[in-house]
Amino acid sequence: MDKNVLYPLISVIVVVLVAIGIYIAAEALGGTKPHGETPEDESAAARELFFKAVQKPIGAGDYTYSYEEVQNSGYRTEVTISRNGGESYAMRRDAVSERYAYFGGDGTVVCIKHGGEEECSEVGNESIFAGYSLSLKNLLHDGDGSTVMKIHYQRLLEYGGMQFGASTTEKVVEGHACREVSYSVDYSRLTVAQLNEIGLSANDPLLLRSREYRFTMCIAPDGEIWHKTVRWTDLGKEAWIESTTTEATWGRGMDISRPTELSTDAELHALYNKVAELAGEYLTCLAGEGKERCIANLAIAHRNIGLCAEAGEHMDFCYINAGLQSRDPSACEKASAGMRDTCYIEFANLMKDRSFCGMIGDAEIKAQCEALNISSAGGGECRVDADCARAGCSSQLCVPAASAGDVVTTCEYLPEYACLAHTSCGCVDGACSWRQTPDYLNCLSVTRG
Repeated sequence: MDKNVLYPLISVIVVVLVAIGIYIAAEALGGTKPHGETPEDESAAARELFFKAVQKPIGAGDYTYSYEEVQNSGYRTEVTISRNGGESYAMRRDAVSERYAYFGGDGTVVCIKHGGEEECSEVGNESIFAGYSLSLKNLLHDGDGSTVMKIHYQRLLEYGGMQFGASTTEKVVEGHACREVSYSVDYSRLTVAQLNEIGLSANDPLLLRSREYRFTMCIAPDGEIWHKTVRWTDLGKEAWIESTTTEATWGRGMDISRPTELSTDAELHALYNKVAELAGEYLTCLAGEGKERCIANLAIAHRNIGLCAEAGEHMDFCYINAGLQSRDPSACEKASAGMRDTCYIEFANLMKDRSFCGMIGDAEIKAQCEALNISSAGGGECRVDADCARAGCSSQLCVPAASAGDVVTTCEYLPEYACLAHTSCGCVDGACSWRQTPDYLNCLSVTRG
């Protein structure tokens, strides 16, 4: 063969062999795919299961869905949503209150429940509670909303902002078999135009808190999500939210009955102010040191025995004192067995009602109760303002004067305490309480912004 033909041919063969050798070596050392990327075939199963879960609510019709959620701060909520025909219902409950709303052809009704108080009001576009009702409506598995979220995730994946783990793991959550899928969302990978396309801006609170969110979802073969966790770094600290599904019924909604007696916006707003005050103080407790004692003091100050469940080792102290403050003897049943008798004798003494003695099991304590100089008929904790007094480190409590010296609180000062200058501690309907004057309520509203 002519060397002018042979030498170029040999050169080509050598180049090809060298290229093959380099490829084989690269594969042996970890592959030729870019580092940090998940091979397409390995993440396909996780991706397919995730989008099956996203698709599940779309076109599902009637349903009832409930889940429990907890944050790293200890804040817990319960959510129930349902659709039945043309009516929908959304409810969120935490330790402070219950907020729920009805949506349908007859308009929107928003309700707030706090302790023994409950107010419901019809909400229009001009109502001050329009945004409040929208936040509840966004909890629903609305058909259009679910479709928008599906497109949102598809765009994230397309633009490289969503990365799936290479494998899934079998798990069992509350008796339900599921596979755990992991993925991350990194908004820093998207351009401003791409962010706008999925409904976000560079200044969106979601992006300002963190650019990257890491998720795990345990998804059943039919696409049901039974458990979900999201983690992110918030101001240099690790934060997380974990939710567990407690009910998932598709094809059938709950019986949704709208309230027939409605309040005015002003009445709903008054209760909202009261709830917002307590909620703000509750979140302050969760964020600080000694949060369980703080929650116990808060429950006592606001006569809210529901908060006592989160008071930890101070739970009995909380139930007895918050129960006495609210004149609610059901608190005694929630206290530990060893403290119930003490609770009942305290109620007998405070309420001047010997009938509580019959609920005491310990013979010695029962005898002490029956020896109290009280009548067999019940009475209130006060008759006139002089029966009441301010108590607490910041004089923030209004309690019966006879027990004021026994009340012990921590000394956290809240801006809301300044508003007490606009009210007075006195006897209101047989109970010691701060009078809800217009100036006092307005001060609370301004202080909380």
